[in-house]
Amino acid sequence: MDYNLGDRKNCLIGNWNEEHSLHSYAGHYRTAPTAGMTHVRCIEHSIRYDSADLKSSHTKDFSDPKDPLNPLVYKPQACVGARQRLINAKLAGVQPDLHKDEDRPQRDWGTTHKSSYQVPADGEEFRTTKGGRRMRTQDNVPREYRDRTFLLEHNILAPHISLEGGAGGEAGSVEADRLADLQARDVPITVYSANVGKFEASNHGEGANPYGRHSAFSQPIEEYIRGGTFKDL
Repeated sequence: MDYNLGDRKNCLIGNWNEEHSLHSYAGHYRTAPTAGMTHVRCIEHSIRYDSADLKSSHTKDFSDPKDPLNPLVYKPQACVGARQRLINAKLAGVQPDLHKDEDRPQRDWGTTHKSSYQVPADGEEFRTTKGGRRMRTQDNVPREYRDRTFLLEHNILAPHISLEGGAGGEAGSVEADRLADLQARDVPITVYSANVGKFEASNHGEGANPYGRHSAFSQPIEEYIRGGTFKDL
């Protein structure tokens, strides 16, 4: 709280009533703290350090600029000879050429944002470049070996694009051959059931529709509640 100092001025400045209430409640201790207190009402402030105590965080690595034996002392330009000034100017002109960075394609500097990301060309997923990104795709897998089942289940890729290849999936094209290879290496589905005997390696149902929706299941899918645990299998 501040005061108006001067002749015939002794009133408080600002919202002194609220400041006085806060100071009396959360200021210095009015009474000694009891054992039943759940928290400290007044936070003890740390000791204010002088600027002379903040010369260095560690005395071993502190280099006093007033020390005459300090090798990092500033040497004015007037104390440097003419020959040394010419050498320093020559070195300053050569330094930018020594550290000039090589020119990289604009794609390496592009953002990875979805709207402005540029897809790299085929065969460049694992190309090692100096300072380049190591992960070319979100899951660090080349586009030729993506899991189509995962893309379909999570609605990342449209079904007709994943299965047919879109506009570039004509018969005999490279895109069609690549998709055919993906379909041949599709990830199998693991089925958990309470009836292990009906799920052997090459077992399937019998009847008019052996691959029906409820074939070889111990209960219909509509009545499914939870997956089988270890004791049920």
